[in-house]
Amino acid sequence: MANNDSGPKSCLLLKVHGVVQGVGYRSLVESIAKKHGILGYVKNLEDGSVEVKAFGTDAKLKLFMEEINVSYDHGPSVFSIEETTAPVGNSIPSEFKAVW
Repeated sequence: MANNDSGPKSCLLLKVHGVVQGVGYRSLVESIAKKHGILGYVKNLEDGSVEVKAFGTDAKLKLFMEEINVSYDHGPSVFSIEETTAPVGNSIPSEFKAVW
C-alpha cells in the first residue's frame, strides 16, 4: 500500500511567537499541516506562544514552515518562529491535530 519513502523523515519542534492565540491560528496550522501531509500537533502555551510538533519529509516541512509564517491585519500575526530539530523516534502520530 504505502511505499517506504512516504513516511516522515524529519521532526521539527516549533515555538511560534506573535498574535497567535484566540485568532484561529491553531485551526489554520492544522489545515496547512493536513494539506501537506504533516503529522503532529499544535497547542497553546501558557506564555502566549504556540507549540507545533511536525513530522514529515524535509520538502513538506519547508513548505509547511513557509505557510504557517503568516501576518494578517485582523487575525494571526507571527512575529518569530523558534525551530528545533527533534528526533523522529518510534512514536509518530497518525494524524495532525489541534490540542486543546
